[in-house]
Amino acid sequence: MFTCLLCFVSLFDAKMCKGLITFAPQFDQLLNMLACKRLECIPAKPVPEFMLWSTVFCHWRLLVACLAVQLLLVDVSSASFQESLFCPKGCLCPTEQEVICDGVLLEKIPQEMSPKLRNLTIARATMVRISVDDFLYYPLLERLTLNYCEIERIEGYTFHNLTKLRYLSLVGNPLSDLQSYSFANLRSLKEVIVRADALQQLPAYLFFGSENIRGLDLRSTSITRIQRHAFSGLYNVQFLHLPLNLVTIEPEAFHNCSRVHFLDIRNWQANRSEWIGVAPRTFYGLGHVSSMRIDQSSLGVLWPKAFDELETLETLQIRNSRITSIRSSSFAGMRNVGSLQLLNNEIGHIARYAFQQIPGDQVYELQIMENDLDCSCRNGWLVHNFQKLSNDTLKRNYCSSPDLFLQQQLGQIDPAWIVNCTKKYKHHHLDTFSRASLSVDSRPIQMLILLISFAFILSSNPI
Repeated sequence: MFTCLLCFVSLFDAKMCKGLITFAPQFDQLLNMLACKRLECIPAKPVPEFMLWSTVFCHWRLLVACLAVQLLLVDVSSASFQESLFCPKGCLCPTEQEVICDGVLLEKIPQEMSPKLRNLTIARATMVRISVDDFLYYPLLERLTLNYCEIERIEGYTFHNLTKLRYLSLVGNPLSDLQSYSFANLRSLKEVIVRADALQQLPAYLFFGSENIRGLDLRSTSITRIQRHAFSGLYNVQFLHLPLNLVTIEPEAFHNCSRVHFLDIRNWQANRSEWIGVAPRTFYGLGHVSSMRIDQSSLGVLWPKAFDELETLETLQIRNSRITSIRSSSFAGMRNVGSLQLLNNEIGHIARYAFQQIPGDQVYELQIMENDLDCSCRNGWLVHNFQKLSNDTLKRNYCSSPDLFLQQQLGQIDPAWIVNCTKKYKHHHLDTFSRASLSVDSRPIQMLILLISFAFILSSNPI
């Protein structure tokens, strides 16, 4: 029986089957010999040579037949699930746990999918908005991709029911309304990608309670503002990429954001913000950062305490950027910083005490290399520290003004010029914290108070 079944599955012709059946005893003996592992198991009769080759050929045909049957069963199984009630019309459903809808005219998240769903990909749809009820029946979902779906609005706690979600991608959507707590309380979430075309700001507490996010990619070109406490509650981010063409980072935007391995800020147009630069306490509360890089940006004014409370940082690097003015105490308040690096920037005024106590107990190293500096007498830091600057600083930084020293190394400045500037330089108005937008002339207010008081006295004492 075994021999005939072997012949049938292997698709032998009738003649070959007949030959094998004739030699059935020898064939069974050959199988026993192949299966035997002891030396004493030796067949009593010799096996014909042609039977050896036939057996080998038969085994190979059997293997091929088994693989074909297996593939057929898998294909039938997939086809049956593809046509099941759990697969939305027009979508691809390789398994019960995965659904792919690309180019399908969906106006909302399909609700007929399996509750065992773990991977959902929707691309090129027209959903406009998504809400918390859309994911109520998919608690096991781990990966969610909603790219180019015309999504314009995401409400707070939209993904709250997805307690197993690990990956979320929102790319190419005209997203204009992203509310606070949109990505809140997703404790399994590891990676988030948001690249929107119309979103203008990141609201407060956007990721609150999602403390296990490792990768956060926000490199959209439309986002210009990050609100206060936007990143609050992010405790383990490995890579944080901020939006491109960012204008305003509100003070304390990074409050309670720690253990960031790499913080990347590019094309930051801080000079266009209401602070005309980097506001005080912008990075307040940001701690335990391996590397922070500000690159290719127009930073305007670095106000006092702009980097206040930035602590336990290996490297703070500002490079390829334009800085109008570095005020006194711009870098004050930083603690336990390994290296402050200013590389290849265009820098205007530098206050006399801009780098006071740097390097020192809190900032261990200062590198100022390949910068174009204003070498006029208003550069209090240069004038008063010229004799203390290292050879590397003098040789690897250049003058952008005045014309007398254009493109010369700092070390080539005439010492007599420095002496003359030192005599004239007593105090520069940019050395103190003052800003037109914040200053108020108190004299009109005082006059108004006096007039009101005088009128009150007259009314109390009629003539």
